[in-house]
Amino acid sequence: MKNYFKIFNLPISFQLDKKKLTKNFYDLQKKYHPDFCNDENQIKKSNLMNKSIKINHAYKILIDPIKRAEYYIRINYLNFEKEKKNIPFDINFLKKHMKLCEELEYIKKSSKKNEKTIRFFLKKIDDLIFSYLHKIEKKFINKEWIIAVIILNKLFFLKKIKHSAIQEISNFNK
Repeated sequence: MKNYFKIFNLPISFQLDKKKLTKNFYDLQKKYHPDFCNDENQIKKSNLMNKSIKINHAYKILIDPIKRAEYYIRINYLNFEKEKKNIPFDINFLKKHMKLCEELEYIKKSSKKNEKTIRFFLKKIDDLIFSYLHKIEKKFINKEWIIAVIILNKLFFLKKIKHSAIQEISNFNK
């Protein structure tokens, strides 16, 4: 597996310096993006395009804390791919998730629906995501990979709900 941290000259750590990541990303894009290449050689441009695509992909993974958490697990927990199907799911969280989905549906259908209500709901989801990111970081420190994967699954569910709420907000801006 390619080490995305190494691409940006960062230590392998869940916590990272986002300013340094972004600065290194732009520096690398200036160096490898084909639009900055004046050379007419198509093979060289194609190679630069491939490097640029890999840099973009690595940046998107590391800048997003949930994607970074998954990547961090993948590079540290070697049995992840083999065991991820056998990792138990928290039924209590599933019930909470269903309540959040129902709450969002209620907001969407409400005659009192407004952007402020959805933003309040979105803040609630962001607070939950922040809380779970804090929990997963502690599990990383203690190398409790199975519990980290359980938390990661929760984060994926919350991210889907967040995406739906953001879609609702964008409907107000049309």
